[in-house]
Amino acid sequence: MPKKELWIDVLIAIASVIIGIIVSPIFEVLITPLFGSETRAILIAVLVLGLVIIADIAAIGVYIRRVETRDENFVQAIQDIKSKLHLSAELVIDLPRMEGKGEVYRRVSEIYLRAEKEIWILWRRNPFFTGQSEEEIRSEEWKRQRDHYYTVLFQKLNEHRDKTFFYRRILQIPEPSHFADGIIDSAALTPEMAMHCKELLEYIRQNPESAVLKYAPVFLPETVGLVDDRYILWEIDAIDPDTQADYMGAVLIFDDADGQFVQYLKNLLRKIDAHSHIVREIV
Repeated sequence: MPKKELWIDVLIAIASVIIGIIVSPIFEVLITPLFGSETRAILIAVLVLGLVIIADIAAIGVYIRRVETRDENFVQAIQDIKSKLHLSAELVIDLPRMEGKGEVYRRVSEIYLRAEKEIWILWRRNPFFTGQSEEEIRSEEWKRQRDHYYTVLFQKLNEHRDKTFFYRRILQIPEPSHFADGIIDSAALTPEMAMHCKELLEYIRQNPESAVLKYAPVFLPETVGLVDDRYILWEIDAIDPDTQADYMGAVLIFDDADGQFVQYLKNLLRKIDAHSHIVREIV
């Protein structure tokens, strides 16, 4: 028996003994005709007060037990959620400019290689992008990992071209002047993304049901990827507040074995997709 329950039982037992000691002589007095009505009234009041006290103690004991049971159930429910979700997270970081080795691209490519059902990416350009070409400020290893990343995407597309819209990408573009009637101004994209999207459009023309490229206003000011109802890839960019240049690139990778967390984000992406438009051309 838990210590708290034992303490409650002891308290109730002590209260019962005390009330028993009080009640016995009172009953004896009440049946003795020698005492007047005033004395008898006082004794009755003491008896009633004692009964109220023991009733209150019993009620408190029951309440505490219920609260304790509720708290235990709540804690158990939290433990059940943790055990059922099987959710783990990994933060992958990469240094900026020439110091970076493309670790983010390398790790994300590994996740994409596991894709068997779908790859869904909601993209947003970093608003602090300096406009410098990545070719000028990145290391050769970084560029190699970036190129490998895009190669993996097309590799998985070819492996699963029989699946409808295996690869989905939505470009979030904040400026309406950069898109109209399915045509996107490449100035709204990074040079690397513009090149990838042009290649993707060419692939879609040959395999119209394998992939889809769309654009939308900014709904979620982040870049997020979903893979196979299991993996969430959440891009994080740190900016140097003094120079407004990239300070660090990172991605937070969630491995959601049960897919419950993924479904919340997927429902959001479905809503964004419903308000997006097909991209026909990048100019």
